[in-house]
Order: sequence, then C-alpha cells, then structure tokens
Amino acid sequence: MCPELNLFGAKIYMFHICVLCAFITAVFVFVKRTKNVFRPEVQDSIIAMIGADIPFILIGAIVHNKISYASSLSDFFDILFVDTGIAYLGGFLGGLIGFMILFPILVGKQVSRIEVMNELVPSILIGHAIGRLGCLLGGCCYGKPSVFGIVYKVGTPAYMEYGAEKIFPVPILETILLFMLLGIILAIRKRAVSFYLAGYSFIRFFLEFIRGDFRGGHGYLSPAQKICIGIFIMTICVNGMVRYQRN
Repeated sequence: MCPELNLFGAKIYMFHICVLCAFITAVFVFVKRTKNVFRPEVQDSIIAMIGADIPFILIGAIVHNKISYASSLSDFFDILFVDTGIAYLGGFLGGLIGFMILFPILVGKQVSRIEVMNELVPSILIGHAIGRLGCLLGGCCYGKPSVFGIVYKVGTPAYMEYGAEKIFPVPILETILLFMLLGIILAIRKRAVSFYLAGYSFIRFFLEFIRGDFRGGHGYLSPAQKICIGIFIMTICVNGMVRYQRN
C-alpha cells in the first residue's frame, strides 16, 4: 500500500488524489454519456450544478461522522473541528440535498429531475469505485483480520488497529460489487436511481459486517447500516406508490 507520495518535500495523500480522479472521471463520463441526451446548454447547466453541489457533498461527508461518533450534543461540538474523516453515505445524502436545492435554480424546467438523476447514476458508481481504491491505498475502510487479506503499511489506520495481521480488503470487494451493480443498471437501462439506491444499500449493509474499522454508533447495527435500511425501505415504498398510481 502507498498511502502518500512525497513530492518536493510535500506530502500528497493517495486518498485525496483518488477522490480528485474519481470526481473528474465521473464528470467526464457524464459528459460523454449525455452528449446526445441533453442539449449543450442544458448539459452545461447540469455540470455547473454538480460543481456547486461540492460544498454540500463535503459538509454531508464530514457531518455524518460527527453525528455517528458523538454520543451527545456536547460531544458533537467537541469533535466538530477535529478530523474524524469523511463518509460516503453522508456525502451522498448531502449531495442529494444540494441537488434538490440547486436544481431549480441552475437547471430549472429545462429537463426533469429524475431524468438527470438517472443519467448521473453510472457516473456516481464509477466515481465511488475509484474513490474506494483511495481507501485501499490510504489504509482506511479496512476489513477484519482474515486468512485471505493484505498487510497494510506501517502508519496507516489499518496497521495501527491490527498491526501486521492480514486484513480482508473490503475496498477491493466493494469496488468489484460497484462495477457489477453498474453493469446490471446499464443492462436494464431503466429506473437507474431505484436500482442504485436499493442495490447499493443492500451491498453496503452486508459489507458492514466484515468492516474492521470503528464507524461510530452503538448496538449491533452501525450507523451506515441503519441509513441503508432507511434508504432501502424508502426506495421500495416510493416505487410501490408510483406503480399503484400508474395502475
């Protein structure tokens, strides 16, 4: 594993490089895929909205961990300015809130929300998969000790937790599952948002059982699992209501 690079005396973390590559790749894929789907001016508006959504994504990703780790309101404010990392689900929910706020302002009625969301799903999956490689290189989001696994580099969070033990590479498994989900969604070619929400919440729920890092919360289920249950139930209910109205 290579958690960081030393460039002219400055440390550059591989996780940050992967996150940047993930975002650039996701936008590039969206532009290429929707070139003949949206008019140029509409596509430009959507890209501007994605850029404006970045602060919402970052705030959601950061605040998620603060809420998960804090056992009380005072704890939340105690760790508010302490680095507790970021979380994908928090970033996704923050980005979704930003999307709902920014869409009518920057895109308007030029195209429907759900149409744009469906087209964004493949980019989100690809970006997420690349980001998980950053987790692998950085030694975070690691699994539990396993016969089949990898030994993380000294100084990484995984090494500080388990030392030189072999750790199951959860980020690799998640990357593979994300690309499998992407393949299914591209093959079906409809209701991408619904399949993504249900599919990823299902994947993430079970991956949490083999994660070895502390992610906050109390009890048997992790905060991420509770969120996934909520997302899964909401997705099933919304799709059921839509089908009922159509019939």
